[in-house]
Amino acid sequence: MTSLEDLIRQDRIQFYSCGRKLDTQIDDFGNYNWDLVKHLTKHSGKYMTIKGDGLQEYLQDPGSLYHLAGFLVQMWGDDKNYHYDGGMSFHVEANIHSFYQHYIQPEEELIINGLGQKVGDAKDWAPLIPYFEKMWNFALCDAIGGMVGYPGYEHPRCDESFRHEIRHHAQSFMIGTKEQLDRYREFARHYSEAAIRDMLVHVKDREKMFKDTWSLHTIARNIDDARHIAENIEHFQTDLDE
Repeated sequence: MTSLEDLIRQDRIQFYSCGRKLDTQIDDFGNYNWDLVKHLTKHSGKYMTIKGDGLQEYLQDPGSLYHLAGFLVQMWGDDKNYHYDGGMSFHVEANIHSFYQHYIQPEEELIINGLGQKVGDAKDWAPLIPYFEKMWNFALCDAIGGMVGYPGYEHPRCDESFRHEIRHHAQSFMIGTKEQLDRYREFARHYSEAAIRDMLVHVKDREKMFKDTWSLHTIARNIDDARHIAENIEHFQTDLDE
């Protein structure tokens, strides 16, 4: 299996931002690719697309999926990104359907945190999504947990908390062809419908905002979460990077 770094050097995995192909031909990627991370985020805008024929080969291996997720989270967590509203957003443009045959669900899906502790069995979590998508989100959880550290990061421990993480990931990380990104619309709708339900409570009780100011924060947060996902879909489905 060709490494991520070699595929980047061979130009078989490429990076684009708002129609611009980002240069990756630097002398040294640095320890843990940090020099490459700094180079890419310095020259990127808010949105970055990762594409290339090397992705279809590389992501057939679950270990590679975790490595790619870690690399994306490195860029997402780079200090330069905090001036963006919601941070950077990433689109891994690859046909996810082609990976399903390579990701077979095991009998048990034990969740082990960064301290080596078993925190749950995810076998029955989010049963309607393909196992590849579960692995993609587990990889993001693992990478974000590694960045935040333990204790500190709370790994999902049940179906509900895992679904929350899946929706939250979609605000910054999307994977699939442009057409396959439509599946993220349900997450934007989840947040917008929650905001609408709460707003209707305020319509019925015009004094509620004074009795429960936190409810306004919840409405605003849900609207922002819906907006981030909708903006990601709108941007990444636009043919800027052809």
